[in-house]
Amino acid sequence: MTLKAKRIIFSILTLSLLANLLLVIYVQQIKINTKTNKEEIVELEKENKRLEDNNDFLLENNEYLKKQYRKYFELSEELQNQMGVYYDY
Repeated sequence: MTLKAKRIIFSILTLSLLANLLLVIYVQQIKINTKTNKEEIVELEKENKRLEDNNDFLLENNEYLKKQYRKYFELSEELQNQMGVYYDY
């Protein structure tokens, strides 16, 4: 085998090893990105659940406040009627 053939074979092997190394690095980077994306999805799902719970609480609180306001308004009207005071709204 001539020196030129040996250099060509060495160059091909070196390029193959380099390509394999780059492929391994690329695959590892994909795995890292996938893991990071999964963690972000879990965090976003937790945040979404917290916001839904908060929204439910606010809706319940809103209903409670509406009922309290109606009671207050009815009592206020009743008190005004008992006192003989009438206001135009």
